[in-house]
Amino acid sequence: MSTGTNIDRRDTNRQDTHLPSVWVTNYAGHNYELAEEYGEVKPITVGHINMRRLDRMLYSAAEMISHTHKDDWLLLSGKDIVSATCAIAWIIKHRVCRMLVWDTRDEDYKILRLTIDSIEKLYETILLHGGKND
Repeated sequence: MSTGTNIDRRDTNRQDTHLPSVWVTNYAGHNYELAEEYGEVKPITVGHINMRRLDRMLYSAAEMISHTHKDDWLLLSGKDIVSATCAIAWIIKHRVCRMLVWDTRDEDYKILRLTIDSIEKLYETILLHGGKND
């Protein structure tokens, strides 16, 4: 029996209305349809990257990353140097990076999460102490 009351299950007290986006490190014509379940797909860089002008790529990428939010996703696509550069800039901005990485065997995205704290711990443990805990 219906009471005629509609229940809105959305949190009406939530002030942050940002929906996560998926930022693609190098948008170069791949099918990103499966990534759309994580949010709207947006490019950080597009097409060919001139490897002799990485400073320009870094500037452009940093400018785009300045528009990202902590709960957005970074989808790694394209050259490794572009993905690495974008991930570094992302972690500097947010202290955490939620990444989507394509798994060819499963034909789906895998989720990776990297934090500045985990990087600092790795640096302290492995790089400073040669892997030896004091």
